[in-house]
Amino acid sequence: MAKRHSLNLLIFKTQESRYLKLSKKILPLIAGVSLFTFICVFIYSVFYVNTNSKEFNTLRNEVEMLEKKIADQKNTEGIYTLTLARLSVLSQILNQRKNFFTTFSEIESLKSGSIMIDRATIDKKGTVSLSLIASSSADLDNFVNLLLNKNTKNLYTDITAGGITREKNGSYKFTIDFKTNQALLK
Repeated sequence: MAKRHSLNLLIFKTQESRYLKLSKKILPLIAGVSLFTFICVFIYSVFYVNTNSKEFNTLRNEVEMLEKKIADQKNTEGIYTLTLARLSVLSQILNQRKNFFTTFSEIESLKSGSIMIDRATIDKKGTVSLSLIASSSADLDNFVNLLLNKNTKNLYTDITAGGITREKNGSYKFTIDFKTNQALLK
C-alpha cells in the first residue's frame, strides 16, 4: 500500500502591521469622500456649463441681431458718406463762385420810371451788360444820371453806353456796359 502524502495549502495567518490595518480602514473612507467630491464637482460643472451655454446663446443671438442691424445701416452709412462728400464738393464750388445777386440787386435798384431791364449779363470778371427799354429818351437820360449819381462809392467803372434805337412801338432800346467793383461779387 502506498503512503499518502498530504499537502497543506492553508497559509498560516501572519500578524498584520499596524499601518496596514489603519490603511484598510482609511482607504475606503478616502475613496468614498473622493467619489462624493467628484460627483459634486461634476454636477456643479454640468449646471455651470448649462448656465453659461444659455448666456452664450443669448449673447450670440444678440450679436446676430446687431450684425443684421449693422448690415441694414451699411447702405444708409454709404449714402450718408457719399452725400457728405458731395456736399463738401458743392460747398467748395460755391465758395469759388462769384456772387452776382448783390450786383443784380444794385442794378435792380437803378430802375426808375418807365425803364425796364430787357437783358442783364455779368461775367466772372464783373463786366455787366444791360439792355434797357424806356418809353422816352428822357427816361433813358434819367437812368444814366441816376447811375452816375449812385456811383459815389465807385461801384461801377468803365461805363460805356451803346447805341440808342427806337423800336416800332415807339419805345427806346439802350445798351450800356460797365464793370462792377469786385467787392460786390463776393
